[in-house]
Amino acid sequence: MSSAAAPHDGFVGKNPNITNITDTPKYSNFHQKNRHSSQLQKSTLGSIAESPSTGEKAKSCPTPQQLKKREKYRRLKTAAKLLPNERIAACQRFVSPEFDYFTVKRNPVDSATSFNGFISCESASCPHCVQARSEKDRHELTVALAAAKKRGWSQFMLTLTLRHDLSDPLIELRQTVAAAFDRCFSGRFYQDMKDEYRVQTKIKGWETRYGKNGWHPHLHMLFFYEGELSPPQVEGLRTWVGQRWLETLKKLGGSASMEYGIDIETADSKIAEYIAKWGKEPEVESWGAEAEMTKGHLKKAKDESSLTPFELLGAAAGEAGQLERLQRIFPALEAQPLKDRASQLYVEYFRAFKGQARLHWGKTKELLELDEELKQFAEDNPPDEDQSYCMVMIERHEAVRVTGGYKGDDLRAELLEVCSAGNPYQVQRWLKQHDIPAIVPDVAWEHFDSLAGRAWQSPGDEWQPAAGGRLS
Repeated sequence: MSSAAAPHDGFVGKNPNITNITDTPKYSNFHQKNRHSSQLQKSTLGSIAESPSTGEKAKSCPTPQQLKKREKYRRLKTAAKLLPNERIAACQRFVSPEFDYFTVKRNPVDSATSFNGFISCESASCPHCVQARSEKDRHELTVALAAAKKRGWSQFMLTLTLRHDLSDPLIELRQTVAAAFDRCFSGRFYQDMKDEYRVQTKIKGWETRYGKNGWHPHLHMLFFYEGELSPPQVEGLRTWVGQRWLETLKKLGGSASMEYGIDIETADSKIAEYIAKWGKEPEVESWGAEAEMTKGHLKKAKDESSLTPFELLGAAAGEAGQLERLQRIFPALEAQPLKDRASQLYVEYFRAFKGQARLHWGKTKELLELDEELKQFAEDNPPDEDQSYCMVMIERHEAVRVTGGYKGDDLRAELLEVCSAGNPYQVQRWLKQHDIPAIVPDVAWEHFDSLAGRAWQSPGDEWQPAAGGRLS
């Protein structure tokens, strides 16, 4: 069998030598036999659990991480309903063609669980994929900032936007800002700016929110330059670029003011503001430009007067807090009309940015030799060994029992929570309760340290430990 079937990998790929589940190695005879049980009874564990059910605890008092997972999958299912013909509708719902199973893997270090084997849409507008995508961008930008520092380069951040109201379509606003940027930072003006301020290169990133004046798209631009800028130089640059920006917008039919249309800051001075927008303390000692450029999807307005696109998706999914905030913008609307409006707005956002990169590097990667820098960083900072192991395997045609399809109950977050406890008893009980045929592999039992070395048998409907070695 291929390496994909290794116990710690958790995948069983398509193998012509495996014709059914009982041919799969590394699983006890009893577990294989139970997979083909004609009727899965719904029952409790009785007295065999050595402590109260962690799954039951989770239902009564979910952790912040569990709440986040529930929120993510609730929003993802809503996005699938709103965009049935887009790739996002298949994200984390269908098993990838190369696998016959999808699995849940658990990391014993932190009890974190995740699915493997599902299709991912990799869209920056997807509530599931955006985290990994933005984290990759953040990592690359962090390494880029370190590489720039070695070259003696500093950076300043420029933020540009335009006037807008509730009647302005997002796609038109985005196109106007993009066109104004291209015109503003080109030709003789940009060459003079590079000469005057020793600008070497730039990166731009999009951020979008929705508030009482409608869509608010704006560009963050990180400029790399040699040396340092004094406060008077920074203010002079703001005035110079601001005038150019206003003139350019006017030619394109847009408008802005010097007060709200342009902002310029050195990256370090923004850290306190980043913390306020994100609503939490940074997990690292320094959280600056790299977060602002790559993680705008998680930010919140200081006064909660506006919503991110993913908060709009949350309102469309019926989240009370997001609906309440949206009602401040549309006070005349009740719950269902508010959900409908949130749905329309999220779809508008998805369409406006479909296929558009959120981070534009230009020639920056080449100038900083970023590929080599990333390779060196990986060599100097090898990742910790992945200790994750497979808690459960479910065949592809049973996926709908977990995802719920379009109309059924979505059990993805619940299954991850049950598996996070690392207790195979709880996993099997949950599978029975929801009538989901599956395999709990031997590796999951082996990690269940408190009952290691015992065999398992099923007298009737109850799961009971039995003395002796593992069943062969």
